[in-house]
Amino acid sequence: MTHSRITVLEQTVDKRLDGAEARLAKVEADCGHLPKHGDLARVYDRINGVAGKVGDVGSAVSELGGEMRAMRRSIDLINQHLINRREG
Repeated sequence: MTHSRITVLEQTVDKRLDGAEARLAKVEADCGHLPKHGDLARVYDRINGVAGKVGDVGSAVSELGGEMRAMRRSIDLINQHLINRREG
């Protein structure tokens, strides 16, 4: 290989490396805005906290449903008693 061909080859490789360096710098800059492990851990903790509270609300609603059925049954019995009293 001649000296001029080596020089051309070096220039070509340098241009490619410059392009790769620019792309790598852009990727590194873009990655700087991504959430870190600690950020994600805090998000997961909040999600788990909300999930626990939703479970608590579900239990409370279920309990209230049972109380409402008991109240409805009592009202039905009172209503039936009043109807029977009028008829008798």
